[in-house]
Amino acid sequence: MRSEPAMATEGEVVHRGLAAAPGRAEGAAWVLRDGNIHPDVPRGAILVARMIHPHLAPLFFRIGGVVIEEGALLQHATTLAREFGLPAVVGVLGATGSINDGDRIEVDGDAGEVRRSGPALDRPNATLRGTRGRAGSADPAGAGS
Repeated sequence: MRSEPAMATEGEVVHRGLAAAPGRAEGAAWVLRDGNIHPDVPRGAILVARMIHPHLAPLFFRIGGVVIEEGALLQHATTLAREFGLPAVVGVLGATGSINDGDRIEVDGDAGEVRRSGPALDRPNATLRGTRGRAGSADPAGAGS
């Protein structure tokens, strides 16, 4: 199943993909367009990326959920998400083009859906509400707060 992007109002599904790691999280989208680690990713942000490479693993101590354009159930990003207890949806084609930094989104790793959940937030003010995840946990990677 591949993504079905659409314009959506609050609560409506924006994308569908593969349910890759269970749970739900809500927060400000942080769209990774260059593949570099960004130490200023706010705790609880929802990481949106084309793909995840192993050098990005330290971000998983900070984020609240994952939306990936490319991938499958056994790829590196989904394995990391399950190990960190983060909800993840993969195979979400066009996510980095239709989701903007600061958009308030909900990742439903059980249903494989990404929803618009409210007005956009500023990147530094990202918040997390989730049924799984590491919000408020210690930062063993030393990535800072």
